[in-house]
Amino acid sequence: MRVCIERSTGKLIESQSGDHAAYGALLGNAIGAGYDAEDVEEKIVTQDAFDVLWAAAIPAPTYADKRRAAYPDIGDQLDALYHAGVFPDDMAAKLKAVKDANPKE
Repeated sequence: MRVCIERSTGKLIESQSGDHAAYGALLGNAIGAGYDAEDVEEKIVTQDAFDVLWAAAIPAPTYADKRRAAYPDIGDQLDALYHAGVFPDDMAAKLKAVKDANPKE
């Protein structure tokens, strides 16, 4: 596995599987993306080393990400509100018309 990493941080910039890529190709891509040649390094790593680099490249989920994933689907939330009767009458009538026109199968 060929990788291009940022020297100062060890951050994975780009990768390519197999040895068929010409040496310097990833380095050229990194330079094209705005990195300075002195700041990046291209090398061949094992799959285990790549897995470590890849895991570090994925940002840890924030509290907002975790909270968003834990909430019920927004459609389920709105449906519960509809059935609880908390919508104004005009909105409830519009929702009922949609539900009547598109019954569950």
